[in-house]
Amino acid sequence: MGDLPIAPGSPEAIRLYQEGKLKKERNHKVCVCGHSVSYHTEVGDRVVCSPGKIRSCKCSKERAVLEAQNLRLFMCATEGCGSDHALGKGITASDANGKEYSWIGTAGLKCDACLGDMQDWANRHIVTLDPYSGMPVDRSTGIDKIICTSCYLDFQTGTGTGSSE
Repeated sequence: MGDLPIAPGSPEAIRLYQEGKLKKERNHKVCVCGHSVSYHTEVGDRVVCSPGKIRSCKCSKERAVLEAQNLRLFMCATEGCGSDHALGKGITASDANGKEYSWIGTAGLKCDACLGDMQDWANRHIVTLDPYSGMPVDRSTGIDKIICTSCYLDFQTGTGTGSSE
């Protein structure tokens, strides 16, 4: 066998803890699908998102869009767009509980479709798109975007391109 493990509460364990060597590095990033990036796993050439023991998400491409203080608030299912999307539910729950989050780079600030500025929430729409029609739908499809009002209206009529990943 190898060396004995360090005893909890021992001077050595306390020293290692104070030096930050016993603390687990936490990843507080949230994917555009609305779940922690730590729930995303590569399986062959695909990405699988498994936010719960029973629940699965159709996300097939991890894309971190924000960092959240409390990841437990991002354990929801997508049941539509906006505040019914898993990401929207997590953001709303964070705001309601006074928990901080911040956008990563231009995520949430630039439209995923036209790349235009979206500085206020009234102009941001979190959507999941049907892979065949390209229109917003009320279920998880694995095609999640944060888009501006103009592009949202284009997607509603089926004229949106969704070309930006």
